[in-house]
Amino acid sequence: MKKIINKSAHLLIILLAHLLINTSIFSQAPQKMSYQAVIRNTSGALITSTSVGMKISILQGTATGTVAYSETQTASTNANGLVSLEIGSGTVVLGIFASINWATGPYFIKTETDPLGGTNYSITGTNELMSVPYALFSANGTPGPQGPQGVAGTPGNDGATGAQGIQGPAGTFPPGTVPGEMNYWNGTAWVTVPPGISISGAPLFLRFCNGVPTWGSAYGNPCAAFLPTVTTTVDYITSCSAYGECSYPSGFEIQSAGICWSTSANPTTADNSNVNQWNFYIENLVPNTTYYARAYAINSVGITYGNQVSFTTLSVEIITTAVSEISGCTALSGGQSNLCNVNSSGVCWSTSTNPTKANSHTQDGGSPFTSSITGLAPNTSYYVRAYVTANNGLTYYGNQVSFTTAFPGIITTAVSEITGCSALSGGMSTMCDVSSLGVCWSISANPTTADNVTQDWGSSFTSSITGLAPNTTYYVRAYASYYNGQTSYGNQVSFSTMSSGTVSTAVSENTGCTALISGLSAICEVSTVGVCWNTSPNPTLTNFALQAQDVALSFNIFIYSLIGNTTYYARAYATNENGQTYYGNQVSFTTGSLCIGQSYQGGIVAYILQAGDPGYDASVPHGLIAAPNNQGAAWGCFGTEISGADGTAIGTGAQNTLDIMNGCSTAGIAARLCGDLVLGGYSDWYLPSKDELNKLYINRLAVGGFAGNFNSYCSSTEYDASYAWTQNFYDGYQSYYGSKNGYNNVVRAVRAF
Repeated sequence: MKKIINKSAHLLIILLAHLLINTSIFSQAPQKMSYQAVIRNTSGALITSTSVGMKISILQGTATGTVAYSETQTASTNANGLVSLEIGSGTVVLGIFASINWATGPYFIKTETDPLGGTNYSITGTNELMSVPYALFSANGTPGPQGPQGVAGTPGNDGATGAQGIQGPAGTFPPGTVPGEMNYWNGTAWVTVPPGISISGAPLFLRFCNGVPTWGSAYGNPCAAFLPTVTTTVDYITSCSAYGECSYPSGFEIQSAGICWSTSANPTTADNSNVNQWNFYIENLVPNTTYYARAYAINSVGITYGNQVSFTTLSVEIITTAVSEISGCTALSGGQSNLCNVNSSGVCWSTSTNPTKANSHTQDGGSPFTSSITGLAPNTSYYVRAYVTANNGLTYYGNQVSFTTAFPGIITTAVSEITGCSALSGGMSTMCDVSSLGVCWSISANPTTADNVTQDWGSSFTSSITGLAPNTTYYVRAYASYYNGQTSYGNQVSFSTMSSGTVSTAVSENTGCTALISGLSAICEVSTVGVCWNTSPNPTLTNFALQAQDVALSFNIFIYSLIGNTTYYARAYATNENGQTYYGNQVSFTTGSLCIGQSYQGGIVAYILQAGDPGYDASVPHGLIAAPNNQGAAWGCFGTEISGADGTAIGTGAQNTLDIMNGCSTAGIAARLCGDLVLGGYSDWYLPSKDELNKLYINRLAVGGFAGNFNSYCSSTEYDASYAWTQNFYDGYQSYYGSKNGYNNVVRAVRAF
């Protein structure tokens, strides 16, 4: 313990005579010990004529042992820095000095000193009392411990030879009978090894075979005359098999080895057995059954068995798949199983509970498997169980599930995607034995297959209705025709086609110098669709125009590079295959003072907040500024979940970044690169959140400098301890499977304004 007092530390030098240091401890009056110490400061100078506070403790056993006695005293140093006191005469804190049993040592003396004379002890020291004053030790009334051995004296002269003693008893070590015999200890007794016999003078070698010293030639194998010790191992246990291993020492000239097993203990090769020198499969077992196995090895001496291992095969688990795609006469189910050596599998069903293979069933294979249930009656409840039959003929069943077939019928789907000449409908059928189905339509109610029809397929189908007249009301019904020639119809729905040449336009987003224009076309046989705009009303294709990538009924187009604080007019357009162009209604909008893609406050404006965004203010523009360049780094701290770094919305990236920097000390990670960035006089850059990163992707062309070629950018939104959200700037795909230790991710810092 060290304590600084008045910016000056003091050093207490304690020298005990009994501890081979300079303090003298000697016996005076009974039950007291004199104690002296020299006190110096940290510079080595004496602290003289100063009152000091001291606490002295006698410890028993070790330097940190039990306190047998403790007291405090206040003393003064002399002109030489020496303090003198008598242990046993101070203010007692614990124990009785006279009751210390010095014979039960060792004892240690611990001193604590306050150089300022108080009880804030800042200097400590502990040393063993190598001896105890005689007066104190003898006061215990018990003899002291034996002293150390003295120095040996000078040897005396040899004495005269004594008389021959009587012969002692014979020893237990076996006597030799022929030259070359040896004895070895087998763990309980001495055993004699006879000398080796050389053939044609060949040299002999001594080897250990099963722990027995054995003579043999350089070309022979003395261990072949012994049986090895065999070890049995069994693991990888399934419901009908296990994997085992037979191991034994080399050099025993093994002819064959393997494993034998039985449901009874101590199996032999007369039971089930496999032959394989090293490892083996135990197969064709019964599930949920205890077996006993032993490895064995055979050489010229005979057969030896290893240790016995018992194991229990797994119980059979069969799961019946929930029934789906239910019609009036069919359904879909299946199952999966952990059983091996499968002969057949499938599902069985009945109108009674707990169906078996004696009822209706499928024959499938593998695991998992899918089963088609057919030949059902409409509006009827059925019970289904998956089954698996093993090669040994035993059949196992899974859990039971139930379902009810549909009531026969057909439903017409609502009409959608209506243009001036086409529409989309369809239907859902629960009918069985259907030869054809689709929709029929007419300008008269209750159309039949004698009117206009489609021919589709499946229980749920989609139908394209074409060749319609503009601005006309039509009636539609789904139908299903049977092999017997009968036809059933679904409910009737009606719709009206759009007027010829109808195109509509809308502005859904205006962010500074960009705008999102939406179009809706009812034109038939369209070849191209898009948007045109100008600063003058009624723009056409001769002004600014962008064509949509795909021809669709509805479309959205971003227009860029607009001038700030300017009013624009826009119209959607559609051009048919004859080259005739139709324009939609005109919309107008005024750009703001800030534009996406504009250099601003240390970077490039990447997004301007819109109504509904967190932090949006209609009177003051706010948004995101992107750094002009990319950086590259790993997200960091793979395997560690960062508390708080899970914000996804606009406005959460800055806090995410702060949480990551506080929770992950790794240098050079993505959040730290952004958080430590100073650019354009601004130091509040951060790693964007998932939604903020998506805004950068949407406006990537206006911002510029983003990497394509399937490069993924890091967000600050953590998914779990191993993954974080990223976004591919080639196709815009956002993934939570971005590894936090991935080094191929790109980083683009942002800041809010």
